[in-house]
Amino acid sequence: MAARTVIAEKPAEGGHLGLSCTFYDELDATVVPRSIEWTLTDQNGSVIDSASSVSCATTITILLSGTDLALSNRLLKKRLLFLEWTFNSTLGTDIPDKHEVEFTIQNMVAEP
Repeated sequence: MAARTVIAEKPAEGGHLGLSCTFYDELDATVVPRSIEWTLTDQNGSVIDSASSVSCATTITILLSGTDLALSNRLLKKRLLFLEWTFNSTLGTDIPDKHEVEFTIQNMVAEP
């Protein structure tokens, strides 16, 4: 699996975006992680939001909205959602994995 996914959908500035995330083991079988954390940053790495106690399931949906998609600097339209999780498999327990999702916010001209 690629370490980064770039999505074409451009959520509106200050709007919302639901990101569905499905977790897989080394054999590409779905797995329920033992722990999940995520961090949302701008393209310079400044943290915008994060969560460390995410409910674990094979597929989760992360809802980003409001200030997550605000543009305080019109030049920093790109966002990166960094996911980290651990899972058990035939290789062992608490195996770490990571993935990053990149997307661009659509600037809304009339947004204050």
